[in-house]
Amino acid sequence: IENGIEYGFGVDYRLNDWFSLEAGAARIGGDSSAKPGTDPTTSPSYGVHGSPLMLNFVTHVVRNPHGSLNLFVGGGPLLKATVSASTGVEASKTGTYFHAGGTIEYRFSPMVALSMTGLARKARADGVDASKASGNPTAIWDLTFNGSAFWFGPKLYFGATE
Repeated sequence: IENGIEYGFGVDYRLNDWFSLEAGAARIGGDSSAKPGTDPTTSPSYGVHGSPLMLNFVTHVVRNPHGSLNLFVGGGPLLKATVSASTGVEASKTGTYFHAGGTIEYRFSPMVALSMTGLARKARADGVDASKASGNPTAIWDLTFNGSAFWFGPKLYFGATE
């Protein structure tokens, strides 16, 4: 697997000045490329993707009107962890997802911020069975999405802020 773009969204519920609960969903994964000059029917390219639903516990370590540093830990189900081949074979299964990391945010106003998140994750779905779809009895995959990720983007606040 060579490349992929991750995206998602989250909703934060502030418990007090120091702690929040955040619920979110994302799309993670990547795709491979066939080697130049190979026949795609004998050397297919593959893609692996999953959609984790996450519940995070967030602590607001540094807070000021123009920025913040937050640390989080969370997890949930990894829905539709899918392996697909360019030949049309596809199989999916639900797995598990866990992560921990931090977010730095710069606020342009009380309602608009720019955030950068770094995280380490452990996510997997074992025994994704493509044997019936492919006709190959050994086409059973263990998918892992372990590693690190960096997310960058806008953050909007609705309702009450700090």
